Amino acid sequence: MRHLAGLFRALLGEEILLFTTDGPEGLKCGSLEGLYTTVDFGPADNMTKIFALQREYEPHGPLVNSEYYTGWLDYWGQNHSTRSITDVTRGLENMLKLGASVNM
Repeated sequence: MRHLAGLFRALLGEEILLFTTDGPEGLKCGSLEGLYTTVDFGPADNMTKIFALQREYEPHGPLVNSEYYTGWLDYWGQNHSTRSITDVTRGLENMLKLGASVNM
């Protein structure tokens, strides 16, 4: 990942913002010094706990859920995966109340 970050900066310049995104269990291995650490999670996850973990890696700057899971993957032969629209919108509203940035 360091090689890719160096390549991107060499080709695109030093002014670009590079970031990583990981779930709570992947932050230790997925974050990289010099890249902004973001988190990903869905409406069923504990956002307070996960954003607190992000703060351990990024004490300053925005809270960012760079992959808010409004749905999930379907697997052949299994039931269709769905999420409650109420849970999804409640989670989104709560993140926005915290001033977090969200990518869906």
